[in-house]
Amino acid sequence: MDIGSDMKNNADIEKWLSNYHGMELEPIAKDDSRYNENGVLFFSEYLILKYISNELSHSDIAKFKIIVENITSFDKNHSKIKGLYDRGASESLSKDKDSIRKISHDNITAISSMSKLLESEGLSYHIDIARYGFKNLMRYDNSSPDSPRSLFKRPYKDSYKWDTSIQLHPRDWFLWLTNGGYKFAWIFFPIFFLANILACLGSEKETSGKWLVFVRLETGSKWSKLIGLNKKICYWILRKKYGSKWLNKIAEIYFWQKPENPIRILSKNKEL
Repeated sequence: MDIGSDMKNNADIEKWLSNYHGMELEPIAKDDSRYNENGVLFFSEYLILKYISNELSHSDIAKFKIIVENITSFDKNHSKIKGLYDRGASESLSKDKDSIRKISHDNITAISSMSKLLESEGLSYHIDIARYGFKNLMRYDNSSPDSPRSLFKRPYKDSYKWDTSIQLHPRDWFLWLTNGGYKFAWIFFPIFFLANILACLGSEKETSGKWLVFVRLETGSKWSKLIGLNKKICYWILRKKYGSKWLNKIAEIYFWQKPENPIRILSKNKEL
């Protein structure tokens, strides 16, 4: 696929896109705040749609790199830690460590998947994520990066609740680790395979899981025939459930806030 030099069909993406964390659900993006926890995921969905339409540009890739670099976590010496990320830019530098939340596993999946898809363009975040996770037993602890915690107490209302920095998702372990070259992670493939199918069989109104299936399988099928088989089964289920233009249907359901959402625009009339 040829990467273009200019952004095409960007649907005023700049109004929706923040260097602070990624894409917003409405055109309210600011570079000093965020209004959702999955900005990188949403932007990756937008980029994958451009990729399969042969509209992805170098400026798109550059914007993705800027955002990922901005949300890369810092250690106690204020040095960036490859493979560990904040929800928003520099949040790991907050003096109030209890207020720092770990990045969602959805965003890690998005970063890993997009980076793997575009490794020929020099991206290597998928390798960083796998190496960091393997080294730290899948503990992605941006509030205590120098000493990742398996279990800890976090203030909650007037009390405390137990939390963990371990990303407890074997389905995602498969993708993150195999994207980074760890072949032993294929032992988790059956869980990955089944989890995607179950997400597609879920309620028609529940579409967040189906968007994650799209991100995992649309990118993973480029390098694995087994993931490609998973994609064929899942997309068949989605066509049966929503029709041939299922992608636009789940975009309308999930991104209901504004009809001019760039993802809704790019998914129109697209059949997979």
